[in-house]
Amino acid sequence: MSYEVLARKWRPQTFADVVGQAHIITTLQNQIGTDRVGHAYLFWGPRGTGKTTVARILAKAVNCTGHDPLANPEPCNQCANCQGISTGRSFDVIEMDAASNRGIDPIRELRENTQLTPATCRFKIYIIDEAHMLTPEAFNALLKTLEEPPAHVIFVLATTEHHKVPLAIVSRCQGFDFRFMDQDLVVDRLRQICQTEEIEVTDDGLALISHQSEGCLRDATNILERLTASIGKQLPVVEINQVLGLGSSQLIEDLSELILAGNVADAIQTLADLSRVGTDLIQCLQQLIAYFSDLRRVAIDSKLSSLIQASPTEVERILAQAGQVSAQRLSRILRILIQTHSEIKKNGYAQLLLESALVEACATTQSIRSLAEITDLLKELKELEKKVDQRGSTRLPTNPINNETLNGEGATPMQPPVTTDGRILSDSPNSAYMRMEAETVVPPNQSDVQDSSLDREKGKLDGGAVETDSDRSSTDENQLEAKAVPTNQEDTSDSIAKNGHLASEAVAFDSIWRQMLDDLQVHKRSAYELLKNADFIQINPVGSTQAD
Repeated sequence: MSYEVLARKWRPQTFADVVGQAHIITTLQNQIGTDRVGHAYLFWGPRGTGKTTVARILAKAVNCTGHDPLANPEPCNQCANCQGISTGRSFDVIEMDAASNRGIDPIRELRENTQLTPATCRFKIYIIDEAHMLTPEAFNALLKTLEEPPAHVIFVLATTEHHKVPLAIVSRCQGFDFRFMDQDLVVDRLRQICQTEEIEVTDDGLALISHQSEGCLRDATNILERLTASIGKQLPVVEINQVLGLGSSQLIEDLSELILAGNVADAIQTLADLSRVGTDLIQCLQQLIAYFSDLRRVAIDSKLSSLIQASPTEVERILAQAGQVSAQRLSRILRILIQTHSEIKKNGYAQLLLESALVEACATTQSIRSLAEITDLLKELKELEKKVDQRGSTRLPTNPINNETLNGEGATPMQPPVTTDGRILSDSPNSAYMRMEAETVVPPNQSDVQDSSLDREKGKLDGGAVETDSDRSSTDENQLEAKAVPTNQEDTSDSIAKNGHLASEAVAFDSIWRQMLDDLQVHKRSAYELLKNADFIQINPVGSTQAD
């Protein structure tokens, strides 16, 4: 007899052999035991979780003649029907691959064959694998038969992409969702296989295989098959790492410890060592993500160690290391690693991007470690903001743009001048801003102007002999205005001088701001690292609009 691979040899033949799908197995057994089997089922879930296997076991259970299905819903695997279905020789169990028979013609032929009675079995079972690959026309042709099939027909549709199946099909079937298996269940199944096949492997080795399978028992069995073909029936952990491209477990452990210690140079050297021994860097990155994820769970609460899918030795090491780091820092490290994984898939350059991720992850030792420190820093910044607002809130008596009085109710304060990049100029007594305030000329009151006009009219009527007080006042005001208005040359020179003062004040304030940032860097290094790229609100210069 030809060799049979482990995945086919150890394929479950009864409901009791199915691993990790108890919620589905219990329901199907109850339906068989009470003779309430449905006419259409939809099995969906990830790859290698037992969809097609359970469909075959269901076909054997409802057609078993070795015992009464109502008394025992398990197939006997001894009768002719069970053996014929197990070996694929039964004419009454038809498996169709929808990926290669996705058109309307195969579905029309299937619909015509459903009218024929079973050859030897009680029910005719149609198993349509990868059902989401059927065309819309094929689904439409199947609708009526799927809704009201003959009494001797049972449909089982299996798919890995449930969202691609039309709702009209989903509503006509009983749905069962298959799930990935826990690592402990996969390890127990692998241990059973190894004992029967006389394969020597430690629990750490089985944990590595289970972790690589990601909860898929078929993948785990295939990995075990590959290892036995490559190494033999004695599987040491070191050789398992080498064959799977995982690198040394010790090197991965050293790399994680160097990241937590903030040792960038040694972390990059360790990564180079992993690459030199043939380690798949993407696998290495996935291992780091899984490790720091487990470490964060334990750092949050040691009771969460039950969620860690690892060997007891590794769990103890994670528990010992969790007390040395905060969950907040581990979250930052995880975000860096996950983003790097996405960038590598998109752009390549695995080693370069992974080295950059190590630099960023090691730098998290200088970041803020607690919310209390952030709160204290925000309080200090608010106090500083209040002081800046108080110093920069000087109001001018008039607005030089439109001569509107700023005193009194409804007055609008004049905004302090700012540089082109939005920084407020210094408001010291010697600044150009304060000099502009001192040089502002207050216009005469409107009532005084009206009185002066009346006096001039009266003087004209009297022949101009009498010079009123209003005339003298108007003359004095005109003289003051004449003095206040410079010539074009004087205006140009004064404007240049003021611009020079403004530039000097901008430079002076820039140096003060830099000094303040230096103080923050010295006293609050971690806060500076967090807030140095913060956005500040820019104040529009005087006379500018929102559109400017």
